[in-house]
Amino acid sequence: SIVFEWGVQQQEARENLTKLLEEADTLDYVIKGAKKFITLGTDENSMSTMLSQERVINGRKCEKPILFASRVFGITEANVETELKTLKNAKFAINQFRPYLHGCDVIIYTDDRVLMELQNKPSKELTSAQAKWVALTADINPTFVFRNTKTAEAIKYLNDCWTDETTHELSKLTNQQISEQLGDTFIQTFPSCSHAVPDNLYR
Repeated sequence: SIVFEWGVQQQEARENLTKLLEEADTLDYVIKGAKKFITLGTDENSMSTMLSQERVINGRKCEKPILFASRVFGITEANVETELKTLKNAKFAINQFRPYLHGCDVIIYTDDRVLMELQNKPSKELTSAQAKWVALTADINPTFVFRNTKTAEAIKYLNDCWTDETTHELSKLTNQQISEQLGDTFIQTFPSCSHAVPDNLYR
């Protein structure tokens, strides 16, 4: 038989695990009128989307997830070009989340600049699929924000963990040092982050 001894180390591990579980993100309930955010994720075989909303926690604005949705591309869909896959994902997201998007500002995060430009593109230059997208979102009138998926995790981490001490430590670093730790795309997104915390980091 195996004898298991419960000592100080095991107790500390249990307490740390309990703390992490208690602090883990949970899905938020829908707040009417709160700003909503849709994040799109598309790869070769599937598409996924997340709906979140703006909340003020401890005096700071942040995004709390509400719903997730995803599905696998069909055989025909998997063979189309990336632009069309992103457009399909956007339509999928709007159809899934539409009941929660009325009466509030809607932000769509995407790394597809073509999708971002569709709202301002002359109707005669739109393809059939693009025209249907514009009509689908006419009653919502979303605002598109470019978010490079490679930096999304770094941004989320900083949003979750940012403190005055972090700000002080980051202010000591050069762009090159930050680039080495977080990647060049982070510097391109927030060029002034080595000198001050950018306002849009807290959205």
